[in-house]
Amino acid sequence: MNVFVMICIAVLGQGQSADAGLSPYMLRLTTEEEPVYVLVDQATLRDEDVVKIPVILDEPWRGPPEERREYIQRQWIIESASQESAPRRARLQRGWKAAGGIQISTPSGRRWVLEEEYEWAQKASALADAAFTEEVPGETAENARPSSQERATAGPPFWRIWGPHIAIAAGALALCALIVGLAVRSRS
Repeated sequence: MNVFVMICIAVLGQGQSADAGLSPYMLRLTTEEEPVYVLVDQATLRDEDVVKIPVILDEPWRGPPEERREYIQRQWIIESASQESAPRRARLQRGWKAAGGIQISTPSGRRWVLEEEYEWAQKASALADAAFTEEVPGETAENARPSSQERATAGPPFWRIWGPHIAIAAGALALCALIVGLAVRSRS
């Protein structure tokens, strides 16, 4: 259970899947004093016809890629340079540390996560473990789960849910039959 929670944190913390096919770039913009590090599609960056360039801020500690997506106006770009792997890795490490990140070991290797999220995951894991052991006051794991009979009778009966739908469909069919019957009768 703990391993599963740690893997989920690592995968969500990294957000690598949405970054696939994008290249790291350093952009100097007229609107910013410091350079902006982004992940961008090289073809889009080179295409002069594209006015608004979709980018993902290369700051994974700020959340998943969907939350870091922005558009940069081409006219704002003063300079763009591809970022090499080693300097990028060092910059990301400094950024993670500044944001309160720690590295954890997972089956797929070491990953960066925010320390606060890691602590929350540890607490959630401890609560989940306690919920299905004898440590839960007044209940055991068997009593905490609903029985199959309780699950089967938990919802409203079939006719209460589908009865009105069936009645409307039957009424619509009867009305269609009446209209067709009257049309056939009027032609005769």
